[in-house]
Amino acid sequence: MDYFYTANLSISSSPEYPAIPAETQYQEWEYCMRREMQEILPNVFLGPYAAATKSKHMQLCQFGISHIICIRHQTEANYVKPNFPDQFR
Repeated sequence: MDYFYTANLSISSSPEYPAIPAETQYQEWEYCMRREMQEILPNVFLGPYAAATKSKHMQLCQFGISHIICIRHQTEANYVKPNFPDQFR
């Protein structure tokens, strides 16, 4: 089984940048979760390109996603393109 780990970092908080929760959390990761986004820090999600496809628009809105960052290799630029260029930054 694989696990991902989040822990508190001693960072001062402000209204713009709230502190990471103090508790340490372990969440069991399963292979069936590979195509879905996972919350890795409070309000920060990580996922594959499939998690930001047009069919997932409603889910992105429900989670309050405001920005999407797509990291790709230069050779993928012809077929890996942003799905919502006018809705998300």
